[in-house]
Formats: sequence, C-alpha cells, structure tokens
Amino acid sequence: MTTYTRTGSLIAMMLLGCVASLGAEEEVGLVGSIESIPQVSPLQIKVKTRDGSRLVQCAEETVVVRGKQKVNRDELKRNRHVIVSGRANGDIVLASKMELVDVTEGKIDAIMEVFPLRLSVMTKNGNVHVQLETQTRVMRGKTKIDSGQLRNGDSVRVFGDSSGQLFVAKEIDVEASK
Repeated sequence: MTTYTRTGSLIAMMLLGCVASLGAEEEVGLVGSIESIPQVSPLQIKVKTRDGSRLVQCAEETVVVRGKQKVNRDELKRNRHVIVSGRANGDIVLASKMELVDVTEGKIDAIMEVFPLRLSVMTKNGNVHVQLETQTRVMRGKTKIDSGQLRNGDSVRVFGDSSGQLFVAKEIDVEASK
C-alpha cells in the first residue's frame, strides 16, 4: 500500500519584472485499508498504509464512491480498502474523495501489449485479467515507475474495480526487489 505526495503547481507571474509566487498546495493520496473509525465528529478514519497509519478527516463535502457511483458513508467499514484523495494538514489528511476499491494479488504471468495495457495475474484463486488506464499508478516501493517496467513473474498487489469483466487497476504495487 502506498502513500504518495505531489506538490501542486507553483504559479509564478512576471509582473513589472518581478516574480510573484501565488503558493503551492500539497496534495496527498493514500492507498490502504480502514483500520478504525473512531466515533467522533467530524468523521475521522484511521487508514493503514504501507508506510504506517494516517488519520483521514471527512467533511460534509467529502465524496465517497465505489467505481463511478456515489455511495453512502455507511459503506466505510473496518478492513475495506480505500484510495483517499485530499490535502495534508499536519498529521491529518483532509479528504476530498474516498474511493472504495477491491484488491487482488499474485504474480504477473502474461503482459498483453495492447492499449490499454492488460496483465494476467495468477492469484491463489486463479487468473485475474487486469486492465491499466492512463491514470493507473504503478509503484515499486515508494517509487513511481512506468508500466513498461512491469515484467512476467513480478509479484503485484492491484487496487481497483473488479465489478466488470476486467479488474480495472487504479494502483499497482510491485513487490520491491530484495
């Protein structure tokens, strides 16, 4: 599971020969499982990631989705896997969106060179066909890698939507080489 941070655009303007900085916002994305949901208001959720646990705060305007559909917050339950988008405020992530996702893991046993890229992943329950989209993040440890670096035999954990014929990947974590 992954925590990633991206510094937003630093907007600079040339005005009378001076550069004016309008600021940068830190966007945070978490991929992990819900560890606990303390009974506090506003809603706060502890999400367990590969890097440890993070506290996520949900405001009234926080959107909760599964696939492309909005779902009720009652769907947020312990051990469910989520992708959280928001911004950091100290140790707390202020969530703008929480997406409930499915998880599958196994070894890549085939890579189909089609667009969009597809993988066959051998899991303990058989083969799962995974489709990558242009926005699918592929991570090896804490490093984002290009999907072209995926290889047969790689151990992967795939987070995404399994409701259709294909498992549509939102993020793929590749086991770091030892």
